[in-house]
Amino acid sequence: MKRIVQIAIALMIIISHASSLAFLPGDIDNSGDIDLKDAITALRLSSGLDANNPIYLADVDGDGKTGLADAIYALQCLGCLRKCYSPILDIAVNTSSINVAFDRDMDESTITTDSITVTRPGENRVYGYDVDYNNRIAIFTFHDRLLHNGLYTFKFTGTIKDQQGNPLPSDYKCTFTAGPGIFRDYSLIPTGSWPQAVAIGDVNNDGRNDVVMTTFYEYDDADNFKLFVFIQNDEGELQPPVKYETKGLSQNSAPRSVAIGDVNNDGRNDIVVGLFEAGIGVFLQNNDGTFGPGILYPSVDSSKIRIVDLNRDGLLDVVGIGEATDTVSIWLQNGNGTFNIPTVYEVSHDGYDDLDTGDINNDGLTDIIVMSGQGLSPNLGVLTQKPDGTFNTPVYYWVGAINDRRLTHGVAVGDINGDGLNDIVVTFGGNYDTEKLGFFIKIRPAL
Repeated sequence: MKRIVQIAIALMIIISHASSLAFLPGDIDNSGDIDLKDAITALRLSSGLDANNPIYLADVDGDGKTGLADAIYALQCLGCLRKCYSPILDIAVNTSSINVAFDRDMDESTITTDSITVTRPGENRVYGYDVDYNNRIAIFTFHDRLLHNGLYTFKFTGTIKDQQGNPLPSDYKCTFTAGPGIFRDYSLIPTGSWPQAVAIGDVNNDGRNDVVMTTFYEYDDADNFKLFVFIQNDEGELQPPVKYETKGLSQNSAPRSVAIGDVNNDGRNDIVVGLFEAGIGVFLQNNDGTFGPGILYPSVDSSKIRIVDLNRDGLLDVVGIGEATDTVSIWLQNGNGTFNIPTVYEVSHDGYDDLDTGDINNDGLTDIIVMSGQGLSPNLGVLTQKPDGTFNTPVYYWVGAINDRRLTHGVAVGDINGDGLNDIVVTFGGNYDTEKLGFFIKIRPAL
């Protein structure tokens, strides 16, 4: 309603005065700004101290005279309790940006870092930003994130013009408060080496989620190629990590993927690490919440792994792909802490690949979806499961037209349109104007 009122006032002013001047609601003396003089004048007129009570084009409430409402409006403007005057209709605040809605078409070239500043009271700094203007909306994306619940001042500091060349008030300003967000301010934990894969789950059987992470290398032998386990304490904080060797010895066997699940059927979550071109490392949880040494199952299909019950026996299995191996491997759990020799299926993928699982054909069986990230292979290879627990030859899908193939970067499976059927989502592109999110929506079979 506030926005509608402000628009209505602006229209009333234009109709009643055929001029290119921009009269400001509350600017009684037409000085170009709403100041203390306007508030005092309004109070004097409304109290009868001044006999003359003319009709002003800056009338706030449309009653045809200057009175108490105009005085209150001016005082609210001075105290930044309302966005005055409103060439700006609204400021929508996000975590690292604000969307500023103007009441008119603006000269985009005048909306620059030289003409608008954003500051925070008590700080001796100006917040840098990039600005993009379209259809009366200017989006200010800040180089630094805004503090949750922080108070900021938005101020015109240069000449800003509308498309008719009319300048806006040069000293207009108002305040806005950054939203509380949905997260607290982030915390940092040094890892010593290059962090790689991460997963969340209860890995000491205390009912609280913990964090596990693998490392690559960063000239720190004590932390290179390790499995880090961060246990959550009673206060909800992560304790310093316990580190485990992963059998990764170089870039060609680095731990690139990690997953959490009970892979020996003892009721405690274990950790499985995918070692690039070397195999999967299985870390079984001990009774005291620690982990035994990793058990290595050699394979080249280990750069991306998932833990899932593939054969419906109630036991979690492991599925993995390697980098451009053109295969996918499945390790079925025996129930005694070991895995069978992997079953290998052919599926094309040329590198920078990804993997997910889910029931794609709505038969109650878990299928495998392999994404290829480069080369000439199709973007997706879908291996549907047979009733006997084996898998069919992959069916392939492309992203883009035949003469305009796109490289995909990630894949996920889930119902994204609420029809009870799993769909496939991919990311692709990356260069200017090609960044996209793609959807393969499952078609409901005819009855």
